[in-house]
Amino acid sequence: MTMTLEMASDLAEHAHRGQHDKAGRPYVEHVFAVRDLLAEHGEHAQMAGVLHDVLEDTPLTADELRRHGCPDEVVAVVESVTRRRGEPYEETIHRAAAHPLGRLVKLADNAHNSDEDRLAALPAEQAERLRDKYARAREVLEDAAPIPGHDPVTHDYGPGNRHWGHDYSFTPADGGHRGSATGWGRGIHKGDYLLLANGDRATRYRVVTIRYYTDPSDMWQAQLAFAPRERVQA
Repeated sequence: MTMTLEMASDLAEHAHRGQHDKAGRPYVEHVFAVRDLLAEHGEHAQMAGVLHDVLEDTPLTADELRRHGCPDEVVAVVESVTRRRGEPYEETIHRAAAHPLGRLVKLADNAHNSDEDRLAALPAEQAERLRDKYARAREVLEDAAPIPGHDPVTHDYGPGNRHWGHDYSFTPADGGHRGSATGWGRGIHKGDYLLLANGDRATRYRVVTIRYYTDPSDMWQAQLAFAPRERVQA
């Protein structure tokens, strides 16, 4: 049976039972609030919102979510916003920012975590530290918003296209899940995709942010995130 929003909410309530937030409130209040903030984005967004912390903070696994009937799309969103063991917080934010729906879920999570009524219940020093942490994360998430009216374009920088005027350098991070690149070529926008050479293949990355240099004007620097839904032969 395919999971519904009501079923996802029941599962989250059961999974987080006995957990409390930093102010001592039942943790399920937070995930329910994130769910409700995503109402305008559809049921899958709300399901991902209410389940967004189960992989990180409970014994549930992605495979168990699927066995409960959770749609693959929702599981992928939850995985995109889940902080992995030993992972710096900033890497989690960059990965979430690269996933269109994961970005919205993380923004809703950030909005509720930044609520001044919640922060007021914490010691002043802790509240200020969290306020700064969430503000920096929100900047990354908002910068990754797609350009209104722009349909993403794929730019081929694969092995067959590496020549002067269409070349680049790439520095991977997070095991290749993201990285920074500098290259040449006009017409690349935030939200587009780059096919980068990976041996005799090309791997697709999403452009999270990009800026062009003034001189030379066709040189750019971009922050990229691995787009695992497509891996193509160059």
